[in-house]
Amino acid sequence: VTYEATEVSATGGSAASAVAFAKVGEKSVAIGDRAGNFVVMRCATDEMECARTCEMGAHEGEIVGVDWSLNGARLITACRTGNVKAWNVTHTSKTTIQITPQCVVRLFAEVTCVKFHAAQDDVVFVGTRMREVLVIDAVLGCVLEKLPMKATPMCLECNTSGNVVFVGDDEGRINVLMCEARMKKTLSRSEGDAAVENPLLRVMQER
Repeated sequence: VTYEATEVSATGGSAASAVAFAKVGEKSVAIGDRAGNFVVMRCATDEMECARTCEMGAHEGEIVGVDWSLNGARLITACRTGNVKAWNVTHTSKTTIQITPQCVVRLFAEVTCVKFHAAQDDVVFVGTRMREVLVIDAVLGCVLEKLPMKATPMCLECNTSGNVVFVGDDEGRINVLMCEARMKKTLSRSEGDAAVENPLLRVMQER
């Protein structure tokens, strides 16, 4: 196997802090930096030319995580200061990419990591310094569920079906979360309502 290093000026000189390839075809990459900017670049193919667009000032602080939805049409970005934003990504022509904001979720905690659900492009997992993993609706821009952790989540990953989420924490453990097939449900929290099953249950202890 031969590797070739290529120097790319991504976001105008600020240090890159997060990067993710699109899950479809792996022809597009998103890069966030410490100044709160991010860039989306598409590699050239036989049908499409190389394209690039930059969103300056997307966040007020370092971008700690970026991830693509399953179909590559949506991008999620999260900054250390607590804002999580969803963006629509459109390849408007062979040479241009358009990014438009979809929603913002303002969290009152420092964000450490972010990850799209592997099979549902409207569900996002977010780790915070408050020792919790949040389940967020990326279309409506709201928090669906808060899952307490024993330590600070630092990284997230899903299996291909999205029904298992692995959470690495700052104490060296891997936590395993099991998800239902369909997570976005209306949760009833009033005492008078009938009980509603929690859409995400933590079923395996840390190891």
